[in-house]
Amino acid sequence: TWVLAFFALIAVFFQVRVPVAEGMLMLNLGDPFALLALAAVALGCLQGRTLPLWRIPGVNVFLAGVSAVFCVAFMVGWREIGLTPWALGGRLMGWIVLLGYLCVGHMLLQQHGSKGMRRGIETLLAMAATIVLVQLVLRWGAVLEIPFVEQTILSRAFEGYADNRNAFAFQLVVVSALALGYSKSYGTKSEGLGKRLVPMACLQGMVLVGLWFTGSRTGLYTVLIMLAAAWSFKLAHRPFIFLSSAVGVSVYAFLWGLPWCVEHLRSILSGSILSGSIPFLNLLENVRTLSVEGSDLVRWQANWLGLSLWERHPFTGIGLGVFLHRSSAIFGFPVVIHCTPLWLLVECGLLGVMVLAGVCWRPLGFVISRWPVRGRDTALILLLVGFGSFSCLHEIFFQRIFWLALGLLVSLPSCPRDRQALSGGENPF
Repeated sequence: TWVLAFFALIAVFFQVRVPVAEGMLMLNLGDPFALLALAAVALGCLQGRTLPLWRIPGVNVFLAGVSAVFCVAFMVGWREIGLTPWALGGRLMGWIVLLGYLCVGHMLLQQHGSKGMRRGIETLLAMAATIVLVQLVLRWGAVLEIPFVEQTILSRAFEGYADNRNAFAFQLVVVSALALGYSKSYGTKSEGLGKRLVPMACLQGMVLVGLWFTGSRTGLYTVLIMLAAAWSFKLAHRPFIFLSSAVGVSVYAFLWGLPWCVEHLRSILSGSILSGSIPFLNLLENVRTLSVEGSDLVRWQANWLGLSLWERHPFTGIGLGVFLHRSSAIFGFPVVIHCTPLWLLVECGLLGVMVLAGVCWRPLGFVISRWPVRGRDTALILLLVGFGSFSCLHEIFFQRIFWLALGLLVSLPSCPRDRQALSGGENPF
């Protein structure tokens, strides 16, 4: 369990492009470990003649319903346009991979309880902050013209290793939700009155800096909504919010101030007057201004096209992969619907909307019924708030890190003491 879980927790941040006959296939380095976790959980259920245990009633029924919806939508799409690799590999088989990531969190909680929860969240937070730091250091090296660094940077966009800056922004949003949700435990007496508060806040501050440099407007809006909700409803430790925000602002000021100081020091030592702009400042500013008006226009046109296609098949939808197939003929290149509720409505029909309702409203209603929430219920609320906000402008249903985090937050430990601790009865760490 430790090996599978922590390889998956680390590798989930890394996407790779694999060339195939029909183009490029996106794979995640954590997928093999997720599939192994799925196989392990399935084998344990067969041997014990039981279903996986969750703390929210009806999760197994919901997962079976989602599987049925995707199977129906796949069959509808197959009838409309034939078998397509994107529908089969990207969506139908992709759902099986998502179940594997859900099982990673389930295994970690089942076998290691509160300790597994603690290590899982800290691993995700530390990994996200490290990736942000590495990306910043590499860009410093590129400005200083270090030979091997320019080849190391995969893209001009600040996208980590997710191959897409919005996908990287969503990864950071999920990590922020987990960190904020568990921040109250960092200041408890059992933790030495905050001996973990400062290092965790520093890591969270680096995550916020990474979100800023991705230039993802949706990511920035989402994290602001999460921070406002966490502060207003006391879902997070307020000193943690303040300290992490202060760290983020300080790092950002350092990145802007140091190049200015270095350039002016050079001008003073050389006896010349500083003219022109500072390279590193221009580099960071260019990283953040990648969105163009034409890209936004294509996305809105694709959304309206999806609505017009849905009107013909309101109940079952047009089928998996049908919109992507038809968008190539209309736009000249494949386009996906950049809105998760709309994508489910178009390709899965009203059944797809019920799927989304099951993802968000069932867990949200469960934790609200237990108000005031404590323990990991706060993290679950912030995770669902982040997912709901981000999904309005992007298709993120198949983002693996969300299902990994969801598995950590809705699973039920096998130890009764851990069940009491993680439900808020005591310090969850």
